[in-house]
Amino acid sequence: MRMQKHREYIGLTLVLLVAVFCLLSSFVEREDPSFFPTPRSLVFQGECSRDRETWLALTENSSLSSLEGEIFLRGEFSEAIPEGLSFNFYVNHIAAEIFVNGESRYRNAAMEKIQKGEKLDSLDCAALWEELAFFKVEAGDQLEIHLANPHRYGNANAYWDFLESLNTTIAESSILATNLRSFGGGFRALGGMLAIFSLVLLGASIASLVLRVPVGWKLFKAAILTLLAGGFFYFDTLDICYQVDSQLLFTYGRQISMMLVFLFIGFYICDSISGKRQKLLHLAMLLSCFQVILLLVLSITGIILLYDAGYYWGLSQLILCPLLALCCGLELPAVEKKGRLSLFSGILLSISLILDLAGLGNGIVTHGTCTKIIFVLLFAIHLSLAAGEVVANYQALLLARKLEMELQNSRIAIMLSQIKPHFLHNSLAVIQELCHEDPLAAEDAIGIFAEYLKGNMRALESDGLIWFKEELSHTKCYLDIEKMRFGDQLCVKLNTQKMHFRIPSLTLQPIVENAVRHGARKNENGGFVSVSTVEHTDHFEVLVEDDGPGFDPEQPLDDGNLHLGIRNVQERLRRMCGGELRIESDPSGGTRVHIILPKEGRK
Repeated sequence: MRMQKHREYIGLTLVLLVAVFCLLSSFVEREDPSFFPTPRSLVFQGECSRDRETWLALTENSSLSSLEGEIFLRGEFSEAIPEGLSFNFYVNHIAAEIFVNGESRYRNAAMEKIQKGEKLDSLDCAALWEELAFFKVEAGDQLEIHLANPHRYGNANAYWDFLESLNTTIAESSILATNLRSFGGGFRALGGMLAIFSLVLLGASIASLVLRVPVGWKLFKAAILTLLAGGFFYFDTLDICYQVDSQLLFTYGRQISMMLVFLFIGFYICDSISGKRQKLLHLAMLLSCFQVILLLVLSITGIILLYDAGYYWGLSQLILCPLLALCCGLELPAVEKKGRLSLFSGILLSISLILDLAGLGNGIVTHGTCTKIIFVLLFAIHLSLAAGEVVANYQALLLARKLEMELQNSRIAIMLSQIKPHFLHNSLAVIQELCHEDPLAAEDAIGIFAEYLKGNMRALESDGLIWFKEELSHTKCYLDIEKMRFGDQLCVKLNTQKMHFRIPSLTLQPIVENAVRHGARKNENGGFVSVSTVEHTDHFEVLVEDDGPGFDPEQPLDDGNLHLGIRNVQERLRRMCGGELRIESDPSGGTRVHIILPKEGRK
């Protein structure tokens, strides 16, 4: 049965992996600048310069890194732009200005503020598409393009992104937006799917917490992480400006979700680390959390640009990710196979983020590709395993409830076994006789008998441990009744100075009753029963002794009720406080019963 379940989980995982690979196959990076099939691509031909003094021919090998400062381009398009068309290009967090025959025909807000020496706002520069309707350029027109990076860091390929995205479409049409949807629609669909899964996980986590399933908090963290990842997939798409009208939303949405998703990945993986490494990672994640909050506050207040905040965040990740991967690697030998997947996930995600920060595979269509692919693959695997874990935990919950019900029934059976008909008959007979001989003593006996019955009822209602003083008081009621019956033939000795510990209810009284019935009362001239308590370094001990005939503990007990009572006490001690019942007896005489109560079980 278990093998069949494992096969089902493995099959589900393979199906999800195949679906993921098919989905991601359309996101392979394209180096060809003319990757727009419907819009007509334009090629800028000419020269480039960093200082407007030294001009070099613009080729595919020209150094146009946006990290090296502004760039000036002069030349012409590969073909004219007749009137009635729209001129389109991609501005990826850069400032841009276009001149036609010396006349400025386009200048974005970032370039305008740079030229005026004004401070930029986070929304002055974004990743969006510009569509210039009726942008006429005739053959032979001289063009000059000025590109600048207003940030302290950025995408080094941003200038190339601008040049490779030049195209024309019919003015006031949706051709460009429709075409771009093929590059962003898949990731947005994936982001939406992750968001839906996050709601499912959130519902499952709430249900698990209500049902007290241990995996509940883990599912809750996974739900928040999945929701943030879905936001990152949705906002980090090439055509997001066409899908979300608010530049504020898609600019801050991408940056915030990117920071928070990796923050929660770190916290999620911390649960798989133990010892000093876990404390170290928790401290590192708390510092990272503080950094994210600080960067967002500085950005909102205008002290730094939101895009620049990513630079400082990226530097911290270059320190945090190797630390996370190292701790996961060191933890691997110390965990079971079941817990290694989370550690492997931490290592892979850390490496993928480092590769993405280094710019591997970074282009106009692909950003953060390594992390996205690794995250989706791991998500599919974890989702499949989590489904199996939920089923297993639910089955464990049903078993636990069944055991709890059996324990409750056992407690009832123990209580009822203590109120034996012959004991009730003998006790009432003693009280009846005292009513004729000593009415005052009979009144006391009735009070003691009532207190004894009350103690049994309290034991029925008790779900946990009780103070030893309460259990001893109940046992004394039983002994007082027996003393009324047997008088001086029953000697009771109590040495219980140590009573500041807890014990399962109806634990001492059945042992003492056995000592009276099967020990002291078996002696012709009477006998004694003693109860004492001792405190040890790591446990408390309750010792019950009698001077009866004794028995061989290795042999089965003749009295079935006695055997059942001792077995019930042993089981309840083990389940409720990790305790133990030891019996020492000799057929030649005398029995000692040790009740061991670990101090860890105290409340």
